Amino acid sequence: MRKVALLVFIAAFAPLAAAGKGGIKMLNSIPDAYWGKWAPAVESCKDGNAEAIILAAKAYSGPLGACDVASVSETPTPKGATYSARLHCIDARQTGS
Repeated sequence: MRKVALLVFIAAFAPLAAAGKGGIKMLNSIPDAYWGKWAPAVESCKDGNAEAIILAAKAYSGPLGACDVASVSETPTPKGATYSARLHCIDARQTGS
């Protein structure tokens, strides 16, 4: 029974260990290549359009509100880096806006 438990443990955590060797890098901000206004279509980039999102070094704003960037992780993949951001968002209803 202990051998089975040990094999399950190894099978569960081996991918995590391998990913750690891949070099997930923590960043302090969104890479500058992604800064700017992003939208599903050119028409969405007009001022006041609710579909567009705006990314800056330490901020996100879009249809769901505005957030500060807490951290960004960069994970290498065969097709290039994948980024994941942790955001700190305040509910507009809590601020009285």
